[in-house]
Amino acid sequence: LCTQLHANSVTLTDLAPVLPILTHNINQNINVNITNVQCKALNWGNEPQIELLCRELDERENTPIDLVLCSDLIYREEAVNPLIRTLYLICRKYTNCLVLVAQDYHRPEVLQMFCEQSEKYFIMQSVSKDEMDSEVQSEDIKLFTLRLKNNLN
Repeated sequence: LCTQLHANSVTLTDLAPVLPILTHNINQNINVNITNVQCKALNWGNEPQIELLCRELDERENTPIDLVLCSDLIYREEAVNPLIRTLYLICRKYTNCLVLVAQDYHRPEVLQMFCEQSEKYFIMQSVSKDEMDSEVQSEDIKLFTLRLKNNLN
C-alpha cells in the first residue's frame, strides 16, 4: 500500500518487545521504491513517547506526517482509549493528517466502541467497496477514514 501511495518515508510502530520481529519483516519485504523505512517503539496513550516520536520524525523528515495506517488494531477494549488518544495527539500536531483504518470484524463490539469513542474527536467516513481495490474487498473488513474535527485543533 505504501508503494502504491508513493510514500517517501514509512515509520512502523509497535511495542518495544515486538520491534525485532517488525525489523525482520521490514528486511524481508523491503521494496526498492521505498528505502526510507524505520520502526519505532510506541505505547498508545503515552504522551511523552508520542511527542518524542513526532519530534524525531520532524528532525528526520522535511514533510509532516500526512497518513497514519491502522491495520487490524482494534480488538481489545482496554486499548481503545489509548489508541484514540494517540491518533488524536498525532492529528492535532499534523492537522492535515488522515487516518486510514482497516479492521476485521473479529471483535465487532470493540470496533463499535472504537467508532463511538472516535466520533468525539474525529470525522469518520466509511470507504465503500467500489473505492477499494478488488483484491482487498471483503465483507469481513471495515475500511474507514478519520480526520480531526476542526474545532479540536
